[in-house]
Amino acid sequence: ATAGMMLMGCAESLMIIFLGLETMSIALYVMAGFRRFNRFSLEAALKYLLLGAFATGFLLYG
Repeated sequence: ATAGMMLMGCAESLMIIFLGLETMSIALYVMAGFRRFNRFSLEAALKYLLLGAFATGFLLYG
C-alpha cells in the first residue's frame, strides 16, 4: 500500500497515478480478507473487491 501511495505522489502522468491507485488497492484487498477462516472477513473482502472493480471500470471509462 505504501509503494502505491509513493507512486501516486511522484507521478507525472495520469497512467502512473492509476497504477499507483491500483497497487494500493490490491494491498488493501489483501488486508480486508486477511483472516481467511473468518466468514465475515472473506465477505467484506469480496464486497470491497467488487466495489473496487466497478470503481476502476468507471474511472477508466471516463
